[in-house]
Amino acid sequence: MTLPTRSTYDPDRAPDPQRLAWALHDAWAASDWVTFRSLLRPEVVFESPSLGRLEGLDAVVALFSAGRRLPGLTAIDHRRTVADDGVVVRASDASIAHVRGIAIVDILSVREGRVAHWLSITEPWPIHP
Repeated sequence: MTLPTRSTYDPDRAPDPQRLAWALHDAWAASDWVTFRSLLRPEVVFESPSLGRLEGLDAVVALFSAGRRLPGLTAIDHRRTVADDGVVVRASDASIAHVRGIAIVDILSVREGRVAHWLSITEPWPIHP
C-alpha cells in the first residue's frame, strides 16, 4: 500500500486544521491508533452514506483499526486539501482491490484542535471500455 506521510501535529499548540488532517492520515497509514485517537474529540461523529453514522472515539477508531473504512485499499492519492476556519476538505482517489478507482471527499470539522465531525463520501469512478 502506498500512503504518503507529511506531518507532525500537536493539537494543544497552535491548532492548524490542514496539518491536523495530514497527522490523522499519517497515524491511520502507520496503524498508530494511539495518535489517531488523540486527534479526535471524545464526542467525534463519523458519517458516510455507505457506512452510516458512528458516534464516539471507540466506534470511530474501531472502524479504522479493523480496516472497515476502505477494505482492500492498495493506494491513495491525495488530490487537494484545503482548510479554512475549522473546516478541512480533502479530495483523494483510492485504489481498492475489487474496484478500479474510488473518489473520496472528506470534510472534517475541527474544534479545539481535534476532529469533532467527519463526513466522508466515496464514489467509484465509472469504468469506460
